[in-house]
Amino acid sequence: MSGYFQLVARLEEYTQALSQILAGDENTSVSIDGEQNSSIKKAIADQFLALKSMANGRVAFETVAQMYADLNHSANTLAEVWNDAENNNGLYGKLGSAGSGSWQKSPYDNIEQFNQSLNNIQTSLAEFEPSIAKVATIEPSVNELKSFNQHIVEPSIKAGLKRFIGDKNKLVPLIVDEQNKVLLGVDAESADLIASGIDSYKYRDSLVTPIVVDQQGKAAIAVEKQSGRTIMDLHDKSLSPALNRFGLYKRDIKGVAFAIADKDGKIAFAIDDDGEQIRVNFEKCAPIESKTSTDVEINHIVFYGQSLSLGAAGQPAISLEQPYSNLTFEGGPRSDFDELLSLKPLVEDNLRAPDGGANRGETICSGAANYITELLQIENGMYPDTHNYSMLCSTAGHGGYRIDQLEKGSEWYPLLVAHATAGFNLSQADNKTYAVQALGWVQGEADQSTGSKTFQSYFDALVKLQSDFETDAIAITGQVSPIPLITYQLATYVSRGTFNVTLAQLAASEQSENIILAAPTYQLIYSDGVHLNNIGYKWLGHYFAKAYKRQVYEGRPWKPLSPLKMQVQNKLVLIDFHVPVPPLVIDTDTLPETTDFGFTVYENDIQIGIDSVDVVSCNQVKLTLSQSVINPVVRYGLDNIAPGLNHTDGGSGNLRDSDKLNWSYGGKDYPLYNWCVMFEK
Repeated sequence: MSGYFQLVARLEEYTQALSQILAGDENTSVSIDGEQNSSIKKAIADQFLALKSMANGRVAFETVAQMYADLNHSANTLAEVWNDAENNNGLYGKLGSAGSGSWQKSPYDNIEQFNQSLNNIQTSLAEFEPSIAKVATIEPSVNELKSFNQHIVEPSIKAGLKRFIGDKNKLVPLIVDEQNKVLLGVDAESADLIASGIDSYKYRDSLVTPIVVDQQGKAAIAVEKQSGRTIMDLHDKSLSPALNRFGLYKRDIKGVAFAIADKDGKIAFAIDDDGEQIRVNFEKCAPIESKTSTDVEINHIVFYGQSLSLGAAGQPAISLEQPYSNLTFEGGPRSDFDELLSLKPLVEDNLRAPDGGANRGETICSGAANYITELLQIENGMYPDTHNYSMLCSTAGHGGYRIDQLEKGSEWYPLLVAHATAGFNLSQADNKTYAVQALGWVQGEADQSTGSKTFQSYFDALVKLQSDFETDAIAITGQVSPIPLITYQLATYVSRGTFNVTLAQLAASEQSENIILAAPTYQLIYSDGVHLNNIGYKWLGHYFAKAYKRQVYEGRPWKPLSPLKMQVQNKLVLIDFHVPVPPLVIDTDTLPETTDFGFTVYENDIQIGIDSVDVVSCNQVKLTLSQSVINPVVRYGLDNIAPGLNHTDGGSGNLRDSDKLNWSYGGKDYPLYNWCVMFEK
C-alpha cells in the first residue's frame, strides 16, 4: 500500500514543480529528482541572447537520418528535426569541427521532460493494486476519468502533452486520451489541478483539489486548497473502502489530521495533529524471546479482592453484549461454587454476589477482557474467528475484607482456587488448551482506612499471595508459565496520612517481577467516594488490559508513569520519570487542577513551599521551591485532592504521559493516558 501513496505524493510533488516552472519569475529554479530546472521565464532570460544570435544559423532536417548524414557544420551549430518519429523531433546541437563530430539532442525542453515523468507516474498509479491481505482495493480514478470535453487539445505538433491555450483557459495537459482530450491538467494561472467533473468540490465547507475519487466522482483523497492539507473523509459511506478488517478505530485516535480508513471509520494509517504517524501493526505473533506466558485457547484472568473487585455500586451493568468470543462462568463474572459448571459469553449483570452483596453491577471483567481482544486486533491483526485466543474472566472477591482475610488459609481463598479449577476442567472437556494468565488484584481499602497494616506487612502479604496462588493454580493446570498479579493503586484514604497500602502496591510492583501495577485510580469516576461507578469499573478494566497486553502477551515489562531518580540543587528539585508514551504533560483539562499539580515537598517533617512546577523535557519535572533544601522528601498525589473529585480522603495530581489510546461508551471518549503513580521519594 505504501508504494501507491508514494506515487500519489510524487504526483503532487511534480505538479507543484511544474506550476513553478510555468509561473516562476526570472529568478526561479526548481529541483526535480535532484536536478535544478529553470522556470520558463528564467530559462528564456538566461539564454535569450545566445538563442537570438544562433537562431539565424539553425539548420532544418526532415528526419534524424538526414541530419546524422550531414556533419559538414561547425561546432555549436543548431539544428531542428521536424518531421520524424515523435521522440526524434526537436532541437539538436553540433559537437566537433566541420566534417567530423556528431549531433546531440538538446535537453532544454523542461516541459516535455517533466510531462513524461508525470505520465510515467500516472501509468504506475493506474496499474497499482494494493495487495494487503483482505484489504479492499482503493479505486483510484485518475485513469478512469471521463473525457474533459470542454478542453480539447489542438497541438501544433504531434506531441500530445504540449501546452495548449484555449479560448478562456490556459491549460497545461498532463494526461490526454487518444483523441487528445484532457483527462488531467494544470491551470497555468492558478496552478490548480483540472480533471473531468472534479475540478471543484465542497468538502466540509472547503474547496479541495481531488487526488483520488470514487466511481461516482466523489473525492476520496483530496488537497484542501486554502490550507494545503491532505484530507480524507472518514464517514462518507460512498467512499471506496481502504480496509476490510484490519485497522484502528477513530475512537482510538484523537486529533486526526489525515487518515486512510474504511467506510466504518477503521483506520489503516493516520497523521495526528502533532504530525506523528499512526499505523496498524500487522505482526500476527508477539515476540517470543522474552515471553514467559504461553498462548493458549482459553486465557483466564481471575480478579480477587474486596468489593471493588465485585463491581459494588456499579449498577446498572452496561456491558450487556459480548462483541467477541470472551467467556465467563454460567453464574456470571461473580460465580459461586455451584455456578461454575459451564461457560457462557462474557456479559455483566446485576445479580447478588456470593458474599451477599446486593449492589453489585458492572465489574472490571468486561472492560479488561474485551479491550485485550481489541488491542490484539489493533496491534497484531488477531481476530477471534481466525485466531484461537479467547479471554475467560471472572471475579472471586469478598466485600470489606482485609488482605489477611483473603490470603491462602482463609475461609474465602478456596473460591479463588475453585475458579481456576473450573476454568481448567471446562476447557479440557471442550478439548481446548487453558492457562491462568493473571490474578487481578483490587483490594486495600479495608487495610488502609483502618491503618491495620504497616507498609512492610502489606508488601509481604501481597508478594506471598501472588506466590501462593501461582503455586496452587499451576498444580491444577500443569502450565509452565508464571501467573503475575496485576494490581491497581489505591487512591482513597491517603490524605489522612495512612497511605501504607498505596505505597506498598507501588513498591511490590517495582521489586517483584511477578507483580504489575496497572494504573493509579484518582482519574476514574467514583460513585460513593469509595466505589467506582459502572463507567469507572469499565475504565479501570481497560488499564488492566493495557498492562496485560504488554507484559503477559508481549513479554515486555509494563511499568506505569513513575519516578526514577531525583536531583537536588538548593531550591531546585529535578525528577526523572519513566514515561510509557512521552512527552510528559501537566493536564488541567482532563482533571481539575490539584494544588501544585499534586506535588508536595517536606524536609524534617516540615512542608516546604513550591513556587512552580514545570515539565522541562519529555521525561523530567522541575520543582522550584520557596527555600533551599538538602534532603527533601517529595510526594505526589498523596496530600491534596482537586476540587470536584470525590474519592474519600483521596489524593490526585495532574501529571500524565501522551498515550493517545482511548475507549468510547455512549458517544463519549474516555482517554487512557498513563497518569503518574502516587509516590513518596
